[in-house]
Amino acid sequence: MYYMNIEKTIMNINLRPKMFIEKMRIDNLYFLLTGYLLCAQGTEINEEIDTIFRREFNNWSINWILINLDRDFSTEVGPWYYLFQKSAKTEEEAVENFFQASKEFFDEYHKDNSKT
Repeated sequence: MYYMNIEKTIMNINLRPKMFIEKMRIDNLYFLLTGYLLCAQGTEINEEIDTIFRREFNNWSINWILINLDRDFSTEVGPWYYLFQKSAKTEEEAVENFFQASKEFFDEYHKDNSKT
């Protein structure tokens, strides 16, 4: 079985969303990715990047939304899809914001974990 880590999976979903989700909505994307991560958790296919995303992306998103969208969710509790949904005017905007934020999250991850 071939497994892609969460970063590659998100990149592929962004490139060809209809291959993964019939109706692209931020909550559908959340449930797909959460299920994907849960399947890998605790197995040999789980990569460090999967664990970091699962553990840190929600809180990281709160800061990203504050800086980039000027919305403060620091006192609210909810999964990342809720944050993106509530900070956008449309589902399409919420999904676009998620893809941009996740790209920046992974860029930061690689910068912080580079061996140079």
